[in-house]
Amino acid sequence: MKFLSLRHDIKKMLGLRIVLTYQCNYRCKFCYQKRKYGAVMPLKEFAENIANIAGEYTPTYITLMGGEIFTIPNFAEYIKVLRARWSDIPISVTTNGSGSIEFYKNLFLAGVNNITFSLSTLDEEEYKQIVNVPTSCQAYQKKIIEVSKHGQVRINAYIYPKNVKAIYEFCKKNKLKLTFCEELKAENEHVFAALEAVNQFTVKQQSKFEIIYRDQDGFEFWNYIHQDHYDYNNVVMLPDGSFSDDFGDVVAQKGDRLPEQIEVEIKRGAVNKK
Repeated sequence: MKFLSLRHDIKKMLGLRIVLTYQCNYRCKFCYQKRKYGAVMPLKEFAENIANIAGEYTPTYITLMGGEIFTIPNFAEYIKVLRARWSDIPISVTTNGSGSIEFYKNLFLAGVNNITFSLSTLDEEEYKQIVNVPTSCQAYQKKIIEVSKHGQVRINAYIYPKNVKAIYEFCKKNKLKLTFCEELKAENEHVFAALEAVNQFTVKQQSKFEIIYRDQDGFEFWNYIHQDHYDYNNVVMLPDGSFSDDFGDVVAQKGDRLPEQIEVEIKRGAVNKK
């Protein structure tokens, strides 16, 4: 096993985050990963890496992310490998929602406990500006609601000036889990304050990483607090099979699997590959 970073005792780690690829079919303006291409860890190699890390520690939860999981056609097979190794550990996946309803239903059937969708606005035009692909926000919302009939769904929302109230009400109405991914910005404070007064928010739990709010009806949502470092007490598996305990390596897209580059020497009348 190769570790790019190991700052802590691995046996005391809590979660296991898995990044199978950095490739992505969206161009979200808030994304911390700038490169949108990369190869995928082969399934056989993945099974070997899981066997190796399982010999070091047992995670309390597992999160699979990217890149984008929908760009991996046989993604459900990777879930089956995890379930064969750990039958009762919670597994969550994070997605931009570009997959079909059937794709996400199959993930629940394969053993996923939670699917987290990225949704930062309900406005059609703003949504297209955020993801930078021609797609329908209304259709996406309907897809999320349909998928939630088959298993637990969470919404990850980056905070924009107009979206706090709309996203909160959408999730509450449809019984979806909700996480605002960054602390409330100055331009949102008055919106949140008004919402808080009407719905009587109370702080259920608070740590250095997040605040969990509960409203008068018992609906709860999380608000992640921005960190200047990435010490999440997780082991991270990177696309090339290396490991790290620093999520900053994911942000920097380390451990990538890039196609082998071919040097090309152009000569008059011929192209020679080196």
